[in-house]
Parts: sequence; C-alpha cells; structure tokens
Amino acid sequence: MKYSTNILINHSVNNPEISYTFGIQQISREISMERTHPGVAIICGLIQIDHLSRKLLLGTLPDFIVINGNTSANNDSMRTLLELLFSEAKVNAIGARAILDRLADALIFYIVRDIVEKDIPMPGLLGAFEDTQICNALLAIHENLQENWTLDKLAEKAFLSRSVFAERFMQVCGLPPIEFLTVWRMYYARRWLEQEHASVIDVAERCGYRSEASFSKAFKRVMGVGPGQFRKIGATK
Repeated sequence: MKYSTNILINHSVNNPEISYTFGIQQISREISMERTHPGVAIICGLIQIDHLSRKLLLGTLPDFIVINGNTSANNDSMRTLLELLFSEAKVNAIGARAILDRLADALIFYIVRDIVEKDIPMPGLLGAFEDTQICNALLAIHENLQENWTLDKLAEKAFLSRSVFAERFMQVCGLPPIEFLTVWRMYYARRWLEQEHASVIDVAERCGYRSEASFSKAFKRVMGVGPGQFRKIGATK
C-alpha cells in the first residue's frame, strides 16, 4: 500500500485557504479511515503543546510545513511511521492509543529534523542552538537560573553589544531576552510546584526572585493564575 509523499501540518485554525473545517467536537475512540481518492489517505491529528513550551520551543513556525517524500532524506522512516499509524488507527487493540501517541511524537521529531537538514529557519529555542553566541547566553541562563540577569549581563555572555544582542535574540528566539528569561523561569517554576511540591518562596529563590511577591506577580502574568491557585488547580486534577 503506497501513501502520499507529502506531509502537511497546519497550526493555524483560522486559515482562509482551508475551504471547510469542523468545529471542536468530542472524538470517540473509534477512528474511521476514509479515502478521498483511490490510493490516497489522509491522517489528521492534533498535537497539544502547553503555551510555555510553545513559546520556548516553537516560536513562530509557518502556518504550513510541507515535506515532499521524494526529496526528504527521512522519507523511508516517515513512510514507515505513517504505515504504522494507519495500521494502529484502524484497530481498537489493547495499547493502540499509547502506540499512536508515541508514533505521533516520533513523526514530529522527524519533521523537525527534516526542517533542520534543509536549513529552514527555526524560530524559538530549537533555532537558537544554531546561533553560537545566542546559545552562550541561553546556556548561562540554564546553568544559573538564580542569577540576577540583566540585558547587559546576557549580552556580555554572548560577546555582543547590548543593542545587537537584543535585536538578534528577538530574531532568533521570537521573544525579547528578558521576556524569554521570565518564561524560562516560569517553565521551571511550574515543574517544581507540580512535581516537587516545593514552597512558593523556595521556588521564587530558585528562579532568581528576591521576594515571593515579585515572583507571584511574574508567575500570574505568564500563567494566568498565581502560584498558590495554580497548585490548587493541579491538586484537583
């Protein structure tokens, strides 16, 4: 069975080029495999990424990513994954859901790899590691989250002037340096609050905030709720 040589990913819900879309609906476990034309099959899926990870990792990807299987170096691997996806989607066997989730994860990594190998610009954290000087600043943040980072200090780590660093960081990461720093800190703060059940003041100090109040204000600005409320919401799930 041969499959399409093109993979199309759309992360824009309101795109005028799409003639018709379904509204958000509850999806049952049963999956119907329908063909639009003999020999052609379409897999539609949703990859959910929380807003912090989306800001840090994906930045501003284009609405569409088209990969031609005839030219992609990863063609055979992606074709195998698609065959497995089709196979698992057609059955309701034990563990099929978990297998589909893992196959979808693997497919996304292959797509990202294909983009990188074609030297397509990748905004966000993925693209930042291609820039040695910006990467130096990111590694400094990661290795010492408690540091009282300023634009000048980060520019110094990148061996760039303040203005050049700020402009280049924005181009590469899709966020201004200090906003990126805040989002990065909240990414870890959320994990520490959820997984380690650390106190708010402890998390604040580990994230480089000198007071619980300033940390709580930043956390609410990024997450939409304060750290205390965030923990209560997590406890009820």
